[in-house]
Amino acid sequence: MVREILNEKPISIPEVKEIIEKIIAAEKIDMQPAPAVVPTGEEGEGEEVVPEAVEADKTKKYFLKSTYDYVQTFSWTDARVARNVVQKLVTEKQLPVFLAIQIANVNPDTIEELSLLLEKSQRRLPSEEIEKLLFDIRAFRELP
Repeated sequence: MVREILNEKPISIPEVKEIIEKIIAAEKIDMQPAPAVVPTGEEGEGEEVVPEAVEADKTKKYFLKSTYDYVQTFSWTDARVARNVVQKLVTEKQLPVFLAIQIANVNPDTIEELSLLLEKSQRRLPSEEIEKLLFDIRAFRELP
């Protein structure tokens, strides 16, 4: 099934989690994990469960479950806080949107973590400014 992309918007991992939870609730999808191995009967060996790509509905559920498992693992906060961090980094710190989203996704706690994220940025910041930015990021996480 070919789909057309109508628009694109970069979003953080917590925002992805929020969207998937709305889809799961609206479509009443059972999110119980499927077994990873199906026994074949001989000496406890098995084969991996492969999603049934024939039916679009089963494929959709498979990808929703896989993505939901990922975002549950790597989402450190709710979507509201992540949106707040991204918005504040873009408006107050003039960081590019993609960099602000990466910072919101990683949720750096040390100068080293933040420095690694800023490394590919076109803006070079001295260590004092990176430390201040880290302090500001922590404050943004606490805002209502």
